[in-house]
Amino acid sequence: MGTFIVVRERIKIDNHLPITSMALSKKTLHTNQLNPITFWDVDLNLLDMIKDKDFIIARGLERGSDAEIWYIESVYSQQEIIAALESTNWVSKKTLNFYKTISI
Repeated sequence: MGTFIVVRERIKIDNHLPITSMALSKKTLHTNQLNPITFWDVDLNLLDMIKDKDFIIARGLERGSDAEIWYIESVYSQQEIIAALESTNWVSKKTLNFYKTISI
């Protein structure tokens, strides 16, 4: 059997801008990388990367596309992700356990 290597250098969400590690900023939430369908009940432009961190992480990891998940994983630390998932009561146990397992 062959070995597959997944390289996540550039991802494109529909007509949104491609994500690169150089384009990511810890200070600015790039709302063009989040799908409005995933965040259907909020205005993406009003989300604050720090204040709404738990909501963004939980919603994106639980219901987002692969590209959104990659974006969230590249913006927030593993500790921030686990803390956000633990503080939200509607995230599945599978999602929480997955992130706890890969952080070991």
